Amino acid sequence: YNRFVGPTVTPEASSRHTTPIVYSAQAKWTSPVTNNLLLEAGYSSTYAHPKIWPQPEVASNETLVRHTDLVLGTNTVAYPTQSDLYQGKWNYVGSLGYVTGAHAFKAGVQWSVARDGLTTEVNQSLVQEYRNGVPSSVTVYATPVNRLNHVTDLGIFAQDSWTLKRMTLNYGIRFEDLRGKVDARDVPAGRFVPARQFPEINDVPNWQTWAPRFGVVYDVFGTGKTALKASMSRYMLGESVAYTRDFNPQASATDRRTWNDLNGDDIAQDNEIGPSNVSEFGSRQTIRQADGIKRPYQTEYNVSLLHELLPRLSMTAGWFFREYRRLFWEDNVLVDPTD
Repeated sequence: YNRFVGPTVTPEASSRHTTPIVYSAQAKWTSPVTNNLLLEAGYSSTYAHPKIWPQPEVASNETLVRHTDLVLGTNTVAYPTQSDLYQGKWNYVGSLGYVTGAHAFKAGVQWSVARDGLTTEVNQSLVQEYRNGVPSSVTVYATPVNRLNHVTDLGIFAQDSWTLKRMTLNYGIRFEDLRGKVDARDVPAGRFVPARQFPEINDVPNWQTWAPRFGVVYDVFGTGKTALKASMSRYMLGESVAYTRDFNPQASATDRRTWNDLNGDDIAQDNEIGPSNVSEFGSRQTIRQADGIKRPYQTEYNVSLLHELLPRLSMTAGWFFREYRRLFWEDNVLVDPTD
């Protein structure tokens, strides 16, 4: 209940960090229908809702703001931020396996939903800053903030292992559909930002991809002592909500401005605070998803030879190669490369 208290942070300026609920749950069901057929279903989820708040006397008194001395490194009077963060992911999976003498076939579906939300308030939307006790500046906040992001991820897969005398083939393919959405939000005005309306943003991202995998193992001499292996596998970039969050136009922005305490009351009044140094304060409207952007992936290749030299002694020689495709980068479209 007094987080980060110490030599430079007084108890009343420390935060309370509580977690009303946090859990991780999972369940799995399996049913061997016949000697060859196996059904499986599963569920798992994680959820966390940490709350980081000021001390009770600060939370109930909106006139109390944090005092930070930039020279002495001290923080007094109040912890500035009231934040509720809630993040969760729910996963569902079902599969069917069918095994014969030559084949081991499996197919299934996976479905997950992820949520990421944040609400933030700051007393008076600022922190008062000093230099050796003399008022010098304020850091202002674009609060309140109330944002929510959703991502759904669908995967459908089929795979088989097929044994043909001395050779075993392993092959499979996976279809993935990943979609993200920024929820619409009406956010009331704060001290330094007007009331804002943020429309729903869909398809950040909207990716449909195929991921094939293929491998082969060959018993070179039929003695079980020398094996030649080769494989090729594609892996799509794993995503939850981080990509979608990047395109949420509602920003948890701050701006340091000058402060001249004209009346000497040690309270930062609007007429004592200098102009903003940040354009589009409180929003990120200029960040957008490039047209035709595709999901990054990696492709891995390997070839290896395994041989038993003596009982209890073997050797392996292998070649491995991995390539990265469709890597992300950010481009400032207002700046020409020749500038």
